Amino acid sequence: MMEIDFYLNNSYVTLKEQKDFEKSLFNKTHKGSGDVILLDNWTIVYRNNVDLLFYVMGSTNENE
Repeated sequence: MMEIDFYLNNSYVTLKEQKDFEKSLFNKTHKGSGDVILLDNWTIVYRNNVDLLFYVMGSTNENE
């Protein structure tokens, strides 16, 4: 399972909320090779290569 240890704007108040978001993100992206998705008001650009998942997250107001 992936681990995202930081959110610059502290969007998730509890650790449970953060873990639920991470689990949802992983479940939606782990089989794809890379794309742009919108999830919980985040624009997320991701790339999957063999055993590495790379995510870049920004607000929905930003360009991917």
